[in-house]
This record gives sequence, C-alpha cells and structure tokens, in this order.
Amino acid sequence: LIPSFPIPTPASQPGAIARGADGNFWFGEFAAGKIGRITPRGQITEFTLPTPDSGPRARAAGPDGAGGRWAPGVGLVGPRRACRAPPPPLDSLHLPPGFHISLVTDQVPDARSMTFGARGTLFVGTREAGKVYAVVDRDGDRRAERAYTILEGLGMPNGVAFRNGALYVAEVSRVLRMAHIENRLGNPPAPVVVRNDFPSEHHHGWKFIAFGPRGWLYVPVGAPCNVCDRPGYGAIYRMRPDGSRKEVFARGVRNTVGFDWQPGTDILWFTDNGRDLLGDNRPPDELNRAPRAGLHF
Repeated sequence: LIPSFPIPTPASQPGAIARGADGNFWFGEFAAGKIGRITPRGQITEFTLPTPDSGPRARAAGPDGAGGRWAPGVGLVGPRRACRAPPPPLDSLHLPPGFHISLVTDQVPDARSMTFGARGTLFVGTREAGKVYAVVDRDGDRRAERAYTILEGLGMPNGVAFRNGALYVAEVSRVLRMAHIENRLGNPPAPVVVRNDFPSEHHHGWKFIAFGPRGWLYVPVGAPCNVCDRPGYGAIYRMRPDGSRKEVFARGVRNTVGFDWQPGTDILWFTDNGRDLLGDNRPPDELNRAPRAGLHF
C-alpha cells in the first residue's frame, strides 16, 4: 500500500513545510535540489528531489534506502517504509496515576480492534493487512508466547467481538462467525457468513463491533465520503447474533471507531469522528451518549 501526501513545491515560500499523515514533516531545499524529512523524534533525512519534469519513474533516494516518486497533481509518493514513523518508546507515553504499560506482543502487524475470548485469548483485527490474529498468554505473565493468524485475505477485518464461544469478525460488507474458535487456534474453522448486505464502500467502511448488554451485535456503517448524507449510511445498526432483525439504532454518525455501554445500563457511549480538511481541531470530534434507540446525532 502506497500512501501519498502533498509536499512543498519550488513555487512555495522558502519556509514551506508539509506534514505527512503519519506525523513526519517534509520541507524544501529547492536551491540544492533536495527535500528534507523530519521525524517526530527530530531525525532529519535529505532526499534528492524529483520534479514533474523528471518523468513517472523518477525517484527520490535517501541514505536510509527509503524513496519515492513524483506524481503529477499529488506530490511525493513513496513506499510505506519511507514515511512511517517509528513506534514511540513506551516510556514517552503519559499515563494516569496508577497505570502501567508494557509490550504484550510485536507479532501482530497492523493491529487495530481487540477483544478477549472466554479463556483469555486476545483476538486482534486489522484494517489493511486483511488478517485476524489470536494472541495467547498461557502463563499469565502479560507477555504473549504466540500469535496465531486465524484468518487472512479479508477485506478490512477491523471489527472483532466474542460471544458464547464464537468470534465475530466484521469486514466492510459482511460479518463472519467462527464457532468454538479457542479450541482450534492452530487449525481454525472456516468462517460462516452471518450477514453480507452491508455497503461495500471502503471510505469509513471499516467497522468497530461489540455486543450490547441485551445480546444485540452493534455494527456501524460510516459515511462513504467526507461530508454527505446518504440513505443507509452514517448509522449504527444492531442485529441478533444469527444476523436476524437488523435495525437502525442511531443515525447521524459519520464515523464511529469505538463504543461501550455504561455498566448496569443500556446507555451506549460512542465516538464520532468529525469531517476532514478544516484543520486538526475543526470541527471537534465527539463522544456521544445514546440512552435509547432512534436518536439522531
């Protein structure tokens, strides 16, 4: 997968700088025919600057082996390793008093949503890798001995939920179920399709899923664009575990990436990411409270 983002051009002001989606900053040294990259930790790397006249195969080469090419109307486009920031050291994270953080496993590339099984297995969905992992900590020391790949080749299997011995996995357009999965981590069963009539658009199509206190499976369908209002989108749905009785729980939800219920109640708390391209803080993202079905946010 190749990410892209605009960079300053020779027509930009001398101090022009652009921020990549991963947090790296790019700036121009056009008199020298170079651009520079600054990582969040302050490491600076220079690259030879390809130009629109260099042709589609022109590449920018850095001393670390990373590179990119010039795409007309886009700017610098490069392989993921050219613009992925290194993971932050754990001791740089600020935690509330009484909290502690440590590494469980580094064998789950592209880890996204997570849920625990009845026996303590940590199931991990992914957004880009197309895989679902099962992480096992047999001795309870909070450091996993093994990570199994139990599904692969899927379409953004971001969402994972567990109920009555079965793992539920949400792709963009369908929900799958793997029965008795914790008995078969080394030889996982073929998944069964629970429901496959969700929209297929990838824009905000990845899903966070969870079971509510009354046994309903909640499945969001995000807006298929930055700003739009289309029937069937921008909503949180719910259905029974067998896929029946699908209904809308909440509308006006552009892109929720997490939700949970207030303990002892049916009150759902959920996030909603606001529109893009107006700056980092406009409009603000939301944490919403839904005490009942049928509300519009």
